[in-house]
Amino acid sequence: MDLKYTGKVYQRTFGVMKDSPYFLKNETEMLPSVFDTPTIKDVTERYHTCIEITLPMNIHTSNNLAYLSFFNTQGELSPVAWGKVSHWRHRVTFRKVPVNMLFFPSYMSEDGQMVPFGKPFILKKDSVLLEKGCNLIRNLLSGCVCYANILPNDIWQMTGKI
Repeated sequence: MDLKYTGKVYQRTFGVMKDSPYFLKNETEMLPSVFDTPTIKDVTERYHTCIEITLPMNIHTSNNLAYLSFFNTQGELSPVAWGKVSHWRHRVTFRKVPVNMLFFPSYMSEDGQMVPFGKPFILKKDSVLLEKGCNLIRNLLSGCVCYANILPNDIWQMTGKI
């Protein structure tokens, strides 16, 4: 099976994974159905070059999780990755984010709808952050930094070599 063009890769396990969204959510937080299981494990790094990113999240929510989403064929946000929200720092950290893919930062509202909270972006490996009037990405870990250039339709392209 060729997984080159998949966004994220998850494995269903026989045992529970304590770092799955099922255990990371708060008591009243709704989860997307794909993540509403205690036996899901992120194995994306086996198939893609991945980095960890931290995005600002300047919205008020009691959720412990936020998501990176794709648009599906029905024109809806479809979550493919979860990140842990730091409420006091107003940011969310996503681990094992594959490069060269378009993501829409989002969270799940109380009524179960995916709501965007930042501008869409494409993350490229070995790039440098240059903020141009937007605080989309405050910090990129693993030694990666990105140039942010506005593209048509407000899509942020992260490019540039170190």
